[in-house]
Amino acid sequence: MAGPTKRILGCLKKTWGWLKRHVRALQALAAIAIILGFIFSIYKHFFPSQVDEIEGNRVCASFDTYPDNSEFGSNVKIDDIIFQSLHPSGRLLVNKSDDVKVLQFMNEGLTIDFPEPAKLVEIKLAEFASPIILHVLGSNDQILATKPIDRDNSTELLRFRREGYVIYQIRLLGGKNEGGVVSICAHVRGKS
Repeated sequence: MAGPTKRILGCLKKTWGWLKRHVRALQALAAIAIILGFIFSIYKHFFPSQVDEIEGNRVCASFDTYPDNSEFGSNVKIDDIIFQSLHPSGRLLVNKSDDVKVLQFMNEGLTIDFPEPAKLVEIKLAEFASPIILHVLGSNDQILATKPIDRDNSTELLRFRREGYVIYQIRLLGGKNEGGVVSICAHVRGKS
């Protein structure tokens, strides 16, 4: 009887040693996870994401699915975003340049209206000939921000964010008939 009891006690002793080593390792992993979680929460507090805490609906439009040279006339509505030419004869055209499809607008400009006021707008623009002036407009055409885009033959992603839902429109001017919108997304107030 002493032999099997001794073997059982020996096995229990080895198992206990194994458990102690692994429990320490699991405790160390849990401590690391807690520390990383704390660091992440501090980071999120001081460096919040542009998008993750924004409530409301996200509406987007891009032109990569339209055939090259698709013409819309003076306006087009895509996912509740309205694109309106400021040229008297109004012509909006999907054009492919350098493997990028854009909604090309005339030099007189383009307005982009959202279904509801927005808090954050992300717009990717292409500028192929001459500078474009971008205006972010609030209610009553109040200019909230102005940004000149002067990067010949390139695209640029721009973000505009305001406290509250106050962005009503984006207005683009210039470009010598070769300015274009690659894509646009707006975080708009949810409909009640």
